[in-house]
Amino acid sequence: MWQEVISPFVMVELLPLKTEKENLGITLREVNQPPTKWKVYERIVRVPDYIICN
Repeated sequence: MWQEVISPFVMVELLPLKTEKENLGITLREVNQPPTKWKVYERIVRVPDYIICN
């Protein structure tokens, strides 16, 4: 994205089941922790479609 200047249309990730809740943004993080991947993709990168395959 930093080279193309536009956000991707879709993002697909292959992830293990043991991190499912964190990857979906279900678990809460403390204030001083970095944002979850879900928040980064949704709010910063603004990817319209985010597909997770476990």
